[in-house]
Amino acid sequence: MALFRTAVIDAGADTKSAFSLGNLYIEKIDKCVNDQVLHKIYMNTITDFCTFVKTKRFHNYPVWMRTCLDYIHAHLHSSITLQELSELVHLTPTYLSVQFKKLSGYSLIEYINRQKIEEAKFL
Repeated sequence: MALFRTAVIDAGADTKSAFSLGNLYIEKIDKCVNDQVLHKIYMNTITDFCTFVKTKRFHNYPVWMRTCLDYIHAHLHSSITLQELSELVHLTPTYLSVQFKKLSGYSLIEYINRQKIEEAKFL
């Protein structure tokens, strides 16, 4: 459970919520009566922690940034342009580019390429 919590915190989820979710599953494991139930709890733990990261990962970003990130993740297999994203969030391309790098630590193209590489690892 500690590894799950650490992973979701490293992925950007808040610590308090990660520990709460972990504690919930620790209680379920403690009450486990057989291997089948334990396996089911384990699978639910993985699913819930992944969902948790997906929903909480960008929680502290402004709405326009979350919109861009959601769009990028939904369209990784397409060509994504700065102009397209700037129109989506109603910001100038230059401002979007500067702010995106400031918040994410990556230029827009670097971020998109990193996400495409991560996606390719699972193919």
